[in-house]
Amino acid sequence: METHDDILHYAISEAISRGSTGLSEYELAFHPELSTVLESLWKKLDKPDSHTANAVAQKIAEIGSLSGIQLLLDQISQSSQIVETLFENNDPRIVAVIKASRNIKNPDSLPLLQQVFLSQTSRSIVYYWSGTAIANIGNIEATKTLLEWARKAPDIVAPEVQQWLGTVAGEDPKSNQFLRKDLRQNKTFKSKKVRKAVKAFMR
Repeated sequence: METHDDILHYAISEAISRGSTGLSEYELAFHPELSTVLESLWKKLDKPDSHTANAVAQKIAEIGSLSGIQLLLDQISQSSQIVETLFENNDPRIVAVIKASRNIKNPDSLPLLQQVFLSQTSRSIVYYWSGTAIANIGNIEATKTLLEWARKAPDIVAPEVQQWLGTVAGEDPKSNQFLRKDLRQNKTFKSKKVRKAVKAFMR
């Protein structure tokens, strides 16, 4: 039986996930001033259902303010999982934050994500989360970060290399051109498997 809190949480998440329906200049811009409200809501949610957790985490990610990204990072850092067990978590907060990494587009969050990504071991959940976020920002600076990392990366990260660089190449024409030009220069990769993964999506 649904409780009052269940109904309230569902109504909140539905309103957040719908957002505005227009495409005005205001609605297309990032609005960090709105992030604090959502961050406060996230902290107050007591054992949220997956629908509510997904809606709030997604909007925090879309806004992409530094405080919001840090909040999501703090949440994901609580998990000791590795990439291979990424989606075996039953905590709706952790699952929501993992999914929300694909919604980060604000380039202002890139310096923080770069710092976190380059400090992680290659199988940690934070490594996967921050790498996915960088890929989805999808500008030249993000692409350079991933490519420079890929050149020094071991065989085991080839699937992520293909996924992340494939994302930026597919979504941002300038990044696609940059990758093609860079690869034509035949610069070295530490791992032949990684180089093969990069070439696979550039055909």
